[in-house]
Amino acid sequence: MKNDKGITTASVVVYVIVVTIVLSTLAVASTYLHKQIVKEEFKENSAKNFTSFISYFVENIQGEVGIAEDNPKNAQLTQIKFKDGTIYKYSPENENIYKNNVKIAENVKKLSFIINENNPGQISIIVNFQAAGINKIITFYPRGK
Repeated sequence: MKNDKGITTASVVVYVIVVTIVLSTLAVASTYLHKQIVKEEFKENSAKNFTSFISYFVENIQGEVGIAEDNPKNAQLTQIKFKDGTIYKYSPENENIYKNNVKIAENVKKLSFIINENNPGQISIIVNFQAAGINKIITFYPRGK
């Protein structure tokens, strides 16, 4: 009898199967991690968009200008106008927010304004902002009359 010390066909098949399993496991893990990184980046961009919009909007709310009288009350609006002519507008078609036709935020799923007159002369503005990972409803009480 001969003593064979080479690689058999069966051992090659086993090696190929093991390498295939290891590579496919690494591919699945890599794909999962990549998707998680993209989700986190998208959430981070949503937070930046929210911060950008709120910083501009609060600047107008805290000013002495006030809200224009021609804004409908107690209705869900996609735009709001201030007495100085500043307009915040949400475009659902392209999911952007504009301040006087200048884009200040993007990838926003929903933005709506509701203007309520609580007491005579006291107005509140409810802002509903929705983007990836962010769902905020904030009530503002403007200073200006």
